[in-house]
Amino acid sequence: MLKVAESYSSKQATLLLLWFVRYGEHQQNCPRHLTDDELEVALRARGFLWDHVIASLRKDPHWTIAGLENLVTPNWKVEVSGGGKATVNYRILGVDLPLLEFGPGVGSLRLEYAAQFFAACQARDRAIADCSIDDTLTMVSKGFSSVEAGLAIVGHLHKANFPNEKRLDDRLPLMTRIETWLPHIGIDLDKSSSMWCNIDYLRGVRDNAATHPKFGAAPRSNKDLAVIINKFRSLAELIFLISIALLGQATREQIRAAAYPDVFSLE
Repeated sequence: MLKVAESYSSKQATLLLLWFVRYGEHQQNCPRHLTDDELEVALRARGFLWDHVIASLRKDPHWTIAGLENLVTPNWKVEVSGGGKATVNYRILGVDLPLLEFGPGVGSLRLEYAAQFFAACQARDRAIADCSIDDTLTMVSKGFSSVEAGLAIVGHLHKANFPNEKRLDDRLPLMTRIETWLPHIGIDLDKSSSMWCNIDYLRGVRDNAATHPKFGAAPRSNKDLAVIINKFRSLAELIFLISIALLGQATREQIRAAAYPDVFSLE
């Protein structure tokens, strides 16, 4: 059986709240540019129930922060009637990305990296509930699909902004692209960090247990599943950073996943 930690430390609760205030998809008129301490002072001055929110998150890490969490999923349905076609674009860092073009009927509209990550989080929840190896591997695979989709946007932006320069090489190995492409949007990762090591570990899980299964490479116990699920936070943090760099904000799932409570085996 797998169990999720039922409480946060004060530090964890405060970090989650600050992330939602600063990067959440909300319409609150928050001074997002302030330092952490200044932000707390400013919110208290506006009557925000800071202590209540922190206490509630400490008791229940899944407690919803009203007004700061966008509960809408990243998948939308768009209906077009009549003749012709509809084209939907998404503007990122001054560049239009075509998301959808379709004729009469209903089409699915989604920003791919966000939708793939949402699916990864759904798989994580199933993996925990059912102690499922398959869902754990789906979580990892979908998580990296999200990264690949995010990198595709980086490549598109580079091509649009620097049409006369050599295109970013999408034939490079994934970890090399993460290392060399993300600085183009202001993300420099430390290859000696635990975050990088965890992502590389998960890359090995994806390659050897999910994409090209090798004998004995799949997780075998609930303890193995817990290790993978906990390391998934680092992959979530990477998506969180990519989203902030591209859009200046992150989805509820991205923020929550980057701060997900510890998962442990009761075996």
